[in-house]
Amino acid sequence: MPARVKSIAGYRREALATGWELCSTPPDAFSGPDELSRAPLDWVRGHAPSTAAECLRAADLWSLDGAPRRFDAEDWWYRVRFTAPPRAPDEELVIGFDGLATVADVWLNGQPLLHSDNMFLAHERVLDAPLAGENELVIRFRALDRLLEAKRPRPKWRAPMVENQQLRRHRTRAAHRRA
Repeated sequence: MPARVKSIAGYRREALATGWELCSTPPDAFSGPDELSRAPLDWVRGHAPSTAAECLRAADLWSLDGAPRRFDAEDWWYRVRFTAPPRAPDEELVIGFDGLATVADVWLNGQPLLHSDNMFLAHERVLDAPLAGENELVIRFRALDRLLEAKRPRPKWRAPMVENQQLRRHRTRAAHRRA
């Protein structure tokens, strides 16, 4: 998942790998970062690229030995604050993601930046407006369980190793999914 700010002209990349925080919320409890910022949520320090389980395990808030947790039942929010990189007047600034898990929405400084529904695609967006000195990038990973509840036509074939047959309609990994 690491977001990175990249300069096209010089192909200079700056990874946003530190300073990340994450929290979970009930599915669709918040529609964007404005609502989220007013809510009393417990943010956990994280890092990128990583999963919610990995960040919670690193913070000693979850382990495989403890009670099971259904990570797909919650919306997961990641945020990072960063300083705008210096750039020449003729440089184009692009923000890129090497892949965002399943269904994700991204905001930069409170403005919608992109929507992704395929974890196997990389995304890049040219930043038309100049960045402020301090910026905030927010990513919401939607609760997959909520998305799987949608009634769809019955598949023509059944994959017995897949817990939910509607998973085939989402571009995500089927392997290593835990209940």
